[in-house]
Amino acid sequence: MKKVKWLCFIMPLCLLACCLVGCLERKGELKNERAEEKTKNEPDATVILGPQMENMDPIAIHIDFEMSMLFLFFEGLMKFAPDGKIIPAMAETYDVSDDGMTYTFHLRPSAWSDGKPVTAFDFAYAWQRAATPKEAAPLANLLDDVARNQDGSLAVKAVDEKTFEVKLATPIPYFLDICTSSVTVPLREDIIEKYGNAWSKEGSTYVCNGPFMLEKRTPTTLDALKNELYWDKDNIKVNWLRANLTMDDKAAEAAFRRNEVLISVWVPSESLDAWYGTPELNLVDLMGTICVAFNSQAKELQNPLIRKAITLAINRKELVDLFKLSQQPASGYIGFVFPDVTRDKKFREVGGDYFNPLDVEGNLEQAKEALVESGHPNGKGLKTLDLMMIAENSSHKQLAEKIQEDLTKIGIKINMVSVDSVTSWANIRKGNYVMTRWGWAADFPHALSMFTIFHSKSDSNPIHLKDLKLDGLIERARITSNQEECMDLLHEIEDILIKNYYISPLFYGKKAFLASTKVKGVYATPAGLLDVTRMQISN
Repeated sequence: MKKVKWLCFIMPLCLLACCLVGCLERKGELKNERAEEKTKNEPDATVILGPQMENMDPIAIHIDFEMSMLFLFFEGLMKFAPDGKIIPAMAETYDVSDDGMTYTFHLRPSAWSDGKPVTAFDFAYAWQRAATPKEAAPLANLLDDVARNQDGSLAVKAVDEKTFEVKLATPIPYFLDICTSSVTVPLREDIIEKYGNAWSKEGSTYVCNGPFMLEKRTPTTLDALKNELYWDKDNIKVNWLRANLTMDDKAAEAAFRRNEVLISVWVPSESLDAWYGTPELNLVDLMGTICVAFNSQAKELQNPLIRKAITLAINRKELVDLFKLSQQPASGYIGFVFPDVTRDKKFREVGGDYFNPLDVEGNLEQAKEALVESGHPNGKGLKTLDLMMIAENSSHKQLAEKIQEDLTKIGIKINMVSVDSVTSWANIRKGNYVMTRWGWAADFPHALSMFTIFHSKSDSNPIHLKDLKLDGLIERARITSNQEECMDLLHEIEDILIKNYYISPLFYGKKAFLASTKVKGVYATPAGLLDVTRMQISN
């Protein structure tokens, strides 16, 4: 994210860059130099990829918007292609043992932004760091399937500078998908040891291996300059990219209409009708679900009948119509994009419906009956419940207002608590809320990726439930090599979450973003990450 000078090389460095394959062993010789002053004061492209980033350390990141920006700067072993398939990135090739328990990645020749070669030791260090409990990495659970050494460390190692080996505890079909995650990118041990937690705060110390390098960071912008030492630099067509950081969807749309930004991840729901049918609107089905999450520790929600009443009183048909994204009302936590054992059946088809989201009147009657059974007919004696939402985003506000309106029909009063995005995510992690709008997108196309966050030790746990049975089911589902058994366990986990009304699924996700017709090469992954690294801009 930011500006100052174009990345150019003096002649000796140009020659070195061209001969990168043969010269990487000459550590430290390659440099990203700014030998020429910029001849203009504006970036080649300005985009809106999401809100302000709380922390740019890869192991601290877990929100899709943050990951979209992270992948400007870092690249892991594998990545998503535009068609959704997993393809090699930093791994030029890889081998898998016959038992599916050992993966050996052969790294392509590449360099860090300060000229040092990227090695297998950088991957080994980064993975071990992400799995260290004291780091409290929100997505550390993605490494749970990696085997452990006797000392508790991950069974990963650098065989040599260009060979990285990973041993798994059990063969899993989605391991390569995990290798696209933010917790699996390489990191420089010498940089982190020298600067500590401050290493990711400034461009001068934010040494990276991705398509761009951080030039400058402010609370509202990130400036990225093309990394001339990136292995695939010839396919990076933007020299200076600015990302404006905001969650104000109306301001983002206004900036897009004024041609101030080429891309906006925010589209106000009330504006969707105007954008339908235009080439600027892009819609992508997501592996995720939007829900209301109930804090299991909140005194106001200890009675499951109250949570049941709230869940059934919400009119999902009108909610979907409100957002105009052709979303499907949710009848369970897992959507129809996830397979169940084989691709011939979907997880939702096997699990069935927990309730009929289109039976609005029937659900409303059941909600009223639940309140009577709870001892609070028509909400009598219930305190006003806080519903946390993100203030900057009009869609979040609309959703909260719709829920507030629906719950008045059964006598439950809602107080909307407006906070900024950083505070919202911090509150969810700390359990500082009663109920909140919450959503989760899978990291890989397997339903397990939607459930591991509900383990009591997960830093991303949205309900803060401490249930030994639930924890045990999640752990068993994670380690079993029998996919039929895994699916049975996941259905049992969903039963606990939905039948006890710890979460209230609203609708299955769909991502909308705006992109100028001048832009090509931009796409969203199935996990909802927007990849702009290969952006091309025409006049």
